[in-house]
Amino acid sequence: MNELLNTDQLNLLARALRQKSFHFIIVGYDSPDIYTEISAWMNEHLSDRQIRQLSVSGKSFQEIRNFLIEADHDVVIIPDFDWFFKADNAGICVAFNQHRDFFARRKMTLLCFIQSLNFRLLPLKMPDLWSLRSLELEFTQFQQAEEGFKWSNEPGVFVHIQPEKLGLGNRLGFSPMIPIEVAELKAVHSNDKVDSDLHKEMPDVILSLDTLEEAEKTLLSVFAVLPAEPITFTVLDDLLPGIGNLDKILLNLAKKKLIDFNASTESFKCSSFVQEGTRRQNKEQLFEHCKLLINTLIEKLGYESTIGHLEHVTYETGMNYVRYSEGILNWIDDTHYEKYLLSERIGNFHNMTGNLDNALIYYELSNKLMQKLYDTYPENASFKNGLAVSYQNIGNTHFDFGNYDKALIYYEEFAVLSKELYDAYPENPFFKNGRAISYSKLGETHIVLGHLDTALTNYEYFNQLMKELYDTYPDNVFFKYGLAVSYCAFGITYSQLGNYDKALTFYEDYLRLSQELYEASPNNVSFKNNLAISYKSIGVFYWDHFKDTNNAYHYFHQAETLWVDLLAASPANTEFQSNLTLVKNAMKNLQSHD
Repeated sequence: MNELLNTDQLNLLARALRQKSFHFIIVGYDSPDIYTEISAWMNEHLSDRQIRQLSVSGKSFQEIRNFLIEADHDVVIIPDFDWFFKADNAGICVAFNQHRDFFARRKMTLLCFIQSLNFRLLPLKMPDLWSLRSLELEFTQFQQAEEGFKWSNEPGVFVHIQPEKLGLGNRLGFSPMIPIEVAELKAVHSNDKVDSDLHKEMPDVILSLDTLEEAEKTLLSVFAVLPAEPITFTVLDDLLPGIGNLDKILLNLAKKKLIDFNASTESFKCSSFVQEGTRRQNKEQLFEHCKLLINTLIEKLGYESTIGHLEHVTYETGMNYVRYSEGILNWIDDTHYEKYLLSERIGNFHNMTGNLDNALIYYELSNKLMQKLYDTYPENASFKNGLAVSYQNIGNTHFDFGNYDKALIYYEEFAVLSKELYDAYPENPFFKNGRAISYSKLGETHIVLGHLDTALTNYEYFNQLMKELYDTYPDNVFFKYGLAVSYCAFGITYSQLGNYDKALTFYEDYLRLSQELYEASPNNVSFKNNLAISYKSIGVFYWDHFKDTNNAYHYFHQAETLWVDLLAASPANTEFQSNLTLVKNAMKNLQSHD
């Protein structure tokens, strides 16, 4: 047996593994041989339990979750648990942590191998799962690293501060082992030039951030929640509008060696050392310091839900801002309404780009955050409405996955809360519209489940409420849009019920209102997309039920023209691309029938 394996610890592990109840067991190691040795030992000594291997690296959360559902009561070995802690995997890490209760209800054992130097990240990255820990084992043989450095192969790289520097580190609030991003130390690992941040002494001023001006301290907090990478002045100015003398504050921080300034790229970078010290010392003020940044990101990532379109930034900029936002969520206290909004915005972006796994992760996070806020302030109607919307978002994502039964569960939660809000505030058009949408979602789901009578009942309520809203507010184009969608819903339902003449009447009403909306606001992307959908819908109807090639081709061609324009303006929009492909294929099929 490998000399690093401790018999007493292995016996302790064996006793835990033989108990068929949930266990979260962490094995720390500093040699890759440990995993191989323990796996072999388990296969030899635990013949009474099924042992499964799950490498999480590169997998989506849905893949990981599905594997664990199948495992159920087995021992699941995760050899690369550290992978969750990579910055790029923050969303999956959050989702894994939030499924603590899901795991705990099963009789499985999660045996997670983690590099010993990464132990300290567990309570920070996975606090919920950490609270269920049942056993920690460590098989290590540390050796003093040369020149004060010690790193592990992957996924984390660590710097070991030399003894004479420990006093400085402790005063900063650092642990002797400081986590450093892998990208920052690739040069170390390849024997190239080491990043200057790792060789130079940390500046004396960092010992007390209280010596900084308030504006400097605030800006340093902003850097502490953003990635440890160069960020241009243009981006910072965009994310921090209204801050006077931003350039001077940045240069002052650079002069004090708290951030690095690259004159050629006009960019600024904060080292991981300074970031961690700032987060610790400014912990109580971190949210207030970063509130402007967070609110700006919420605004920048504004989303038109009817078409999945970013309203204020390009796709490329949005992708970068989403990456920033995902990192920020790790550092901001979860009792803030702004964190709920930011997580929802991230979910919207992932939904827009077709990344449904990540969309679901952040929609579930927003639901959890809003549930906490609503539980704390049950009389707050805005929080209740936010909770309702979060259920709708989760339902939408499961619907897109094809999980219609699960979608229905979340839509029913959405409907219950929407009804309570409408009943409490019957004159509030916003809550009335929410109630109408809940009927729409229930009807849509019952349609695909084959419950046509139930779907029709829900659509009748949907149509009735939208008519009332439009009659009361005839200048509100979005109520007119909702009424148009309700006519489309009737067209779909009556078509499936076999009443084609009635279905055609409703499709024509849908097309008429869609044309009026677009003609009144030709630059409105949502109305343009909806008109394209109405053309596609009536084209499909003419072909499927009347075999009318001419009318079908005419409407498909109208839809094609609109979606070509829409896709040119938003090339990342998966819905536009999917619909354009559909109508092009339909037109080819029609031509082949001529």
